[in-house]
Amino acid sequence: MKIYKYPVIPKENGVSEKIIVQFVINGNGNIVSAKILRGEDRYLIEEALRLIYSIPKMIGAKQRGENASCSFTVPINFELQ
Repeated sequence: MKIYKYPVIPKENGVSEKIIVQFVINGNGNIVSAKILRGEDRYLIEEALRLIYSIPKMIGAKQRGENASCSFTVPINFELQ
């Protein structure tokens, strides 16, 4: 199943790019504070953020029995075939 949509304008212009996204999963398992560390094309950045925020709720981290936030950094490759 394909869950991402390659934006039309970058696709027409032949733009391929790796977007680096950093985000936090809070103690409740929700994604918060997503930000772009690397990326230039605004349409690909918007799609990358949409993908990150569409991740389903997770089980939050625990530290010493208490809910804790956890930071992640992921690359999202947009490549045209």
